[in-house]
Amino acid sequence: QARRVSTLLLASALIQPVAMTNFTLTDPKAVAISGDGTQVALTIGPIQGQPAAGYRTPTMLKSELVDMTPVYAPRFLFANSVVSATGLASASAGSLFTIFGANLIQSEAIAAPGPSLAGSLGGITLFSEYGALPLQVITPWQVNAQIPQSVQPRTIVFQLRDATTGGFLANSITGLVKLRAPEDYIVQGSGSVGIESVSAAFHAGTRIRADFANPAARGEILEIYATGLGPTTPAVDAGAPSSLTTLAWATVAPRLQIGGVDAELSFTGMVPGLVGVYQVNAKVPLGARSGANSLNWIAPDGSQISHSGIYVK
Repeated sequence: QARRVSTLLLASALIQPVAMTNFTLTDPKAVAISGDGTQVALTIGPIQGQPAAGYRTPTMLKSELVDMTPVYAPRFLFANSVVSATGLASASAGSLFTIFGANLIQSEAIAAPGPSLAGSLGGITLFSEYGALPLQVITPWQVNAQIPQSVQPRTIVFQLRDATTGGFLANSITGLVKLRAPEDYIVQGSGSVGIESVSAAFHAGTRIRADFANPAARGEILEIYATGLGPTTPAVDAGAPSSLTTLAWATVAPRLQIGGVDAELSFTGMVPGLVGVYQVNAKVPLGARSGANSLNWIAPDGSQISHSGIYVK
């Protein structure tokens, strides 16, 4: 946050610093005050990222981003930024994915009201050769959307249009979209030495993670939230939540290893009621070792990804 505080010497004027910004996805990088004390200038960028814009705002206002005046805020999409929703693999058919950019909107976030995803949010539309893609959320620094199940694996051109300015952003970008690129989502859980990232693998029917504090048992079936499983039967329209009554099964199941041992899968498909999110019900192998076990996903084309894991008793 950017804060202000009185510089008067009177004891009655010495108050606690007051927050001038209330950002959650944006980080004020460098803050400077004008000579007459009426204006504050600051650079902003994504959390854990580099500055990408300059803004100014009156000193006495508590400002949201939309209230500030942009001084320098170029809008563009980053090349080579088309990735899966985890940010760690390729975008794939049927799944949520992310494109990164800068100054895409002048507010913290615009989210789809849900459960269905719209083709436009706040006047912003993401186009591909498949038309407008369903949007989940837009921030100044990224767009989260869904790839239709009908997409064929290849490099695709993406372009962002802003109806409020009547045109497209200056640059378009290309990104590889695969048919399948299975991986698990990542959540925060307890680790052996504190909070760490673990797989979104939960004890069945609960919201309890299979982490260090609540390890899984061998032979137990875990519910793992995943992405990249590709087309389903029946198919689910882009932007529409999966049926609550008819399970949408992945047409080709991934291969999952837990701790290097193949896991038996009893369900692989869309999560009922959600858009673009998959679920894998996997039995913890009897041969899994005690302690930390990685999750290794093997796609039908032989590609593999392993970036997180679970704990076993």
